[in-house]
Amino acid sequence: MRKIVLLLASALLLTACADTPENILESQSSSTAAVDEPTDSQPEASPQTKTYENLTFADTFTVNAPDLTEVGVYEAQRRSDLAAHKEEIFKAWAGESYDASCISEETIPGTDGQTAYHYTQNGYVVHLFNSSFIGIENLEDKAFGMIYGSDDELLEQYEVTDAFKDKTVSLAKGEATVSELNQVTENFLEKLKGLGFEFEPFTVSTLRGKEREHTAAVMTLRSNFKGLPVFNMCFAPDDDNDDDLSFVLQYSEAFTFASTDRISFASLPAPYAETKEIKKLDKLLTPDEAIDAAAGQLAKYMKLTALRLDLVYVPVSQSGDEAGESVIMTPYWQLDFGLKPMAEHYALINAETGKVSYVEPN
Repeated sequence: MRKIVLLLASALLLTACADTPENILESQSSSTAAVDEPTDSQPEASPQTKTYENLTFADTFTVNAPDLTEVGVYEAQRRSDLAAHKEEIFKAWAGESYDASCISEETIPGTDGQTAYHYTQNGYVVHLFNSSFIGIENLEDKAFGMIYGSDDELLEQYEVTDAFKDKTVSLAKGEATVSELNQVTENFLEKLKGLGFEFEPFTVSTLRGKEREHTAAVMTLRSNFKGLPVFNMCFAPDDDNDDDLSFVLQYSEAFTFASTDRISFASLPAPYAETKEIKKLDKLLTPDEAIDAAAGQLAKYMKLTALRLDLVYVPVSQSGDEAGESVIMTPYWQLDFGLKPMAEHYALINAETGKVSYVEPN
């Protein structure tokens, strides 16, 4: 479990930003939406026109936020009714070849009788765990070691945008373009939208493990809550009960590919649904203010290069255990320094208070 490094500007002993491939986020046309927040005025200059002792900005640094008329703080919970829709989920995967006799079920070991459902057909197993998590596994591709981790070497990475659609990435079985992998991903995600799964492809990365002969291509996804991306990790408040964040608890949201035409492995947690509105926010930090807060609270000796700034919802757990409980969806500015899957490097700036939490890879 990766620990969050809590920021005390006067006392930080953190390492500098890890190296990242030169091709990360090179696009001059990365999607940059206008920030339509309930603020008195928008900054005239973009954040990267300023000079900071500890921050610089990639040439293609972007500020990404949708046009929203309101942003708030909400109580939310992952949907736990997926088992009731298991046939729809399995049909979304199998299409015309769907066969109900391919469904099996088992009691998950070590639980209080929770049930897992499995759909096995044509060399694939689609798993539905604990009514709240979908996993997809290609049995043939097991031999290619598609499991990836934070210690893998990042070879290349691209945003899933038109600017990178023709970029080629290495797979265990040949090569594929970003657009080819995106099309396979979108074909399945589109079928799940009717069940409330709103995921969008985010990045494509190729990773090479220390003990794995072949490379893995990983398509990371981002889910959506009330018009904003959901940060793909869940945090808990620190012991002092302020709004610093202490640790990661979230599922991975990603597809892994060994070949061009099929998904090898997938991990899709159930979407969040609002259970209560806590408050609407009359004012959020502007991008300039968020950057200023990060630069002011990071140690001055750090030399970080920012890739992008996104307005996101962060699910904050009150107990430290996200499974089956309510979380508080809180708006944050996410300032990315590295997007390697399972080893992300970023700062989170509370969009209301300006408090900053910093995370670096182990």
